[in-house]
Amino acid sequence: YKVNCNICKCVGNYVRCENDRCMMEEKVMESVNLRQRHYGWRATNYSKFWGRKAQEGLVLRTGSLNPEVLSMKMHPISLRPDVSRIPRQFDARNKRDWQGLVSG
Repeated sequence: YKVNCNICKCVGNYVRCENDRCMMEEKVMESVNLRQRHYGWRATNYSKFWGRKAQEGLVLRTGSLNPEVLSMKMHPISLRPDVSRIPRQFDARNKRDWQGLVSG
């Protein structure tokens, strides 16, 4: 039988299970969600990844490689613009400073 992504087998009087990291681990999701303000995102359970090993996620290119140290130290940018300074409409094609920088 399987426990998440790890196959378990009866060996004599014992049940032995693999101990591989899984793509979906509830403890990891809980840990991330407890610090979501620190990370700037929230972990969600994707059932299609349940039962798959983390190594499979790397092969499937899910972006699950650990980010670089500098990336881990980044914080989300919170913009609080002065809405009175934002024009009601804007068309870059009509701006002289933008000529040659946009198409259309």
